[in-house]
Amino acid sequence: MIRIRRYIAVLSVTLAVTAVGFTASAQKRHRGRGTECPVSDTRKCREKSPKFRPSVQAERKEKPLYDFDYIARSDGWLTSYNAAGLHGAVPVPGVSYAEAYFGKQNGRFINYWESDDSYDFGLKTESFRRFEKVSFYGKMQYRYFRGQHMSGSILLNPGDRPFDLVEFTPGTKTREQYILSGGVGFLLTKKLTGGLRIDYEADNYAKRKDLRHSNTMMDLNLSAGFVYRFAAVELGANYLYRKNTERVLCEQIGTTGENYDMFFNKGVWFGEKGLWTGNGMHLNEPGISGLPMKDSEQGAALQIAFRSRGFRFFNEFTYRYRKGETGEKGTIWTHSGSDVLEYRGVMSVAHRRNVHLIRGNFRYVNLKNNENVLRSENIGGVVQTVIYGSRQIYRQRAVNAGLEYEFDWKADRYNPVMSLRAGADYYNRSGIGSLVFPYTRSQYVENVRVHIGADRNFRVGRGWLKCSVELACHTGGGSPLDEGQTASSVPDMEPGVYAAGNEEYRNYEYEYLAATRGELSLGVRYTRPVGRIALPVYGDLGWSGVHAGKLDWVAGRNRSVFALAIGCQF
Repeated sequence: MIRIRRYIAVLSVTLAVTAVGFTASAQKRHRGRGTECPVSDTRKCREKSPKFRPSVQAERKEKPLYDFDYIARSDGWLTSYNAAGLHGAVPVPGVSYAEAYFGKQNGRFINYWESDDSYDFGLKTESFRRFEKVSFYGKMQYRYFRGQHMSGSILLNPGDRPFDLVEFTPGTKTREQYILSGGVGFLLTKKLTGGLRIDYEADNYAKRKDLRHSNTMMDLNLSAGFVYRFAAVELGANYLYRKNTERVLCEQIGTTGENYDMFFNKGVWFGEKGLWTGNGMHLNEPGISGLPMKDSEQGAALQIAFRSRGFRFFNEFTYRYRKGETGEKGTIWTHSGSDVLEYRGVMSVAHRRNVHLIRGNFRYVNLKNNENVLRSENIGGVVQTVIYGSRQIYRQRAVNAGLEYEFDWKADRYNPVMSLRAGADYYNRSGIGSLVFPYTRSQYVENVRVHIGADRNFRVGRGWLKCSVELACHTGGGSPLDEGQTASSVPDMEPGVYAAGNEEYRNYEYEYLAATRGELSLGVRYTRPVGRIALPVYGDLGWSGVHAGKLDWVAGRNRSVFALAIGCQF
């Protein structure tokens, strides 16, 4: 009930932002040169305008067709954590779109938790709006996913937590996703702006075959900040808060009497193996419903941007600390802490009608996960869980980095006639676990992805045809498993028995991340003005395919994705 109330509250805010967007769109359609016309008196205002033309065809010619994605990626303030940067960065009075989409995915080149035969569909709308003293951003999205032959992780976002729970019976899984976002930047003084932003997501995830599981997740992000503008420099700062909760419930309905095993991966694919009802899985603990997990983050971001004629350079530096727990009601099985450092930059150089863009990003995560030593004791006639201590069982460091160059030809109307892109992305992850002192098990994996792409707009009758292509190559390496012991151990100590492991899943995941592969993406979009108000309506077709080299553990070498979208811009 609490989640539903939160959903309704955020929905009302987003609908209000969307309503403002429609109002602004109507104002823009009825505007003369240098004149803002209120919706309530558009006819009289337009008749007094020196550029008033009663013909519908004239309105169609004057109405611009913006590229929403291009606008969003051309200025770092528009995707910053700091919503105060919206005001002054939205380059047009307003741009919005609403679409319905469908996707079909096939192929066995997948990670251990994905489906080789799935589809998804949904609705999405997104908007930027600029007024004299305030600017808005809003987004609403619903997505439904259904995948067959799925096993592996029972968590909603595998890899997001320092552990994983894996089951081994393939079945059909469904997921419903609700996303609501809203941001506002408002003018406080001539040089100072403030901003607030909220991002809310709710998910339901379920498997329809024993061993069945159902997940519910809530993810909430809040941000508040300011931006101070000098002549050619903009300085910003904002506070970040995030709360994430997820609960997994498992059940067995079938009457075959079959027992279902699970594996609790505590790091590098070592941990607990046994029945799903066993104590080591924490799915059937007395007094606790399922497996509850919660995370909270707090942090801050600093922005500095330089602007001059034809030149913009945006920089954002972020630090966040993430704290996670597994359990509730005083029974906490694990607790973790993460330091997250991020950098993101966007440089833009405009020359005549052309634009050069350089985008860069960097992310570093240092994570430590600890396991508590628990015991149930009878204290004063009441059974209580007592924590006797904790020990570090896993540590992970991960790095993501990327750099991309983009050239946009004839981009002065925020819809380039042609765009060319080239870039590279790098990822590495090193993890070390110590479940049985003094022995350690570690893994290292890295990969590099290089891509080139192009978009081209063609005038076709009264509409526009956009063709897109992208080529990419991905390769990696590392070490799936290294065995060792801590420096404090005794050199001549007799080898002991380590925790249970899962070699198949360890090698499968490692091979998928490090495999050499080629990727090809193709896309076509046709946009045409429709009706008396010349509303741009579009249809979008896309296809992408992946082909991998020689594999030993992953089940297949190919993967294809087909995408269809129909929508309008306003």
